[in-house]
Amino acid sequence: MADTEQRYSENESLDRILRSLLGETLNEAPETLPPPKRSKNESLSQIAEVLDGNLEGEEARLPTAFSKYGAVYTSNNQAGTAQSLASGTATKVTGFAGVTDASSVTPSHTSDQLTIGMAGAYMIGYDIDFAGATGTLYRAEMYRNGAADLYHTNSQAVVLVTGIPYSMSAQGPEVLAAGDVLTLYATAYFEDAHFSIQTGQMFAYRV
Repeated sequence: MADTEQRYSENESLDRILRSLLGETLNEAPETLPPPKRSKNESLSQIAEVLDGNLEGEEARLPTAFSKYGAVYTSNNQAGTAQSLASGTATKVTGFAGVTDASSVTPSHTSDQLTIGMAGAYMIGYDIDFAGATGTLYRAEMYRNGAADLYHTNSQAVVLVTGIPYSMSAQGPEVLAAGDVLTLYATAYFEDAHFSIQTGQMFAYRV
């Protein structure tokens, strides 16, 4: 197999990789490329820092290929099934009906969960519209591996009129391990009540 034509020098290629990671637009032909501002070792060092999130004075913006993300969602009440919630008992939400494109996060609407594929810091959260019983206080919270330890994902709402969608949402950063499983739980208070997602999503993306 013939070698691919080398259009840029090694130093120019490293400089272009770094600039791409920093969100710059690369449209120069080799003959119009400005001289690299950094040595080869400087570019390699800064690329490593960008990928590790430690480049001071720069806001790194990784291309999609470097992003780790995924979500489960439902819209227009695709799932169509109301859940019965026992008063005061957290119950796993099972109303998701689809998944987004994903990278290193595995979303499953059949299991209503997100599985983390790469350890690191993530932004996790959800945003749902739901229907419930009049006068009932509802609370939503994400769980990790079946445990309620993601306290910053708590939200609650009181249903005042049956038939009108109400909203709950929360998000925040969390350090996750490979293999962690994220789910969404809902609780009704004061009485047993029905609960169904009308539209919404649960998501995780690496930061």
